[in-house]
Amino acid sequence: MIYIPPDVHRAMEQATLDGGYRFTSDAYTEAAESFLAARGISVAARKVSEAASPTKPAPSIADLVVAIDGLGRRVEEVAERDARTRPSAQQPAGTRAAEAMQAVLSALREAGGDGLSGHEMSKVVQGRGIRSGAEEAAKAVLRAAGLVRCEGRRWYLEGSARAG
Repeated sequence: MIYIPPDVHRAMEQATLDGGYRFTSDAYTEAAESFLAARGISVAARKVSEAASPTKPAPSIADLVVAIDGLGRRVEEVAERDARTRPSAQQPAGTRAAEAMQAVLSALREAGGDGLSGHEMSKVVQGRGIRSGAEEAAKAVLRAAGLVRCEGRRWYLEGSARAG
């Protein structure tokens, strides 16, 4: 097993998405091969999967929303399994953040093109058991990822038309 610092791994995952690779491991393999080639070490030719081709288009906003929803469900499943095996355990790190992001996306999806005011958003999200700090963090992450936007004092799902 190889240790990769978390910030380096996150950057590699982002570069993988930006480069159109399907698997982060393909990008790591390419980087390792370049490193070795620069030192005059040849590696037997490997069969590169078609999915590793950097010509694939970047995922759409809808693809990212589906991926985040899927991540939220997987986190919930892991948390439930963990709770069954260790009932006194706390939630795994990131569970609340994933739940908050899922709640924000769901609330904005339900609001449609009208979006939600900050107060309306807080009321809906906090009504689902999410604390205000987690809500604010979720909005910041989703905004930075280009999934939501704030215009004036209203929040919208990116790609939805602004009302009126």
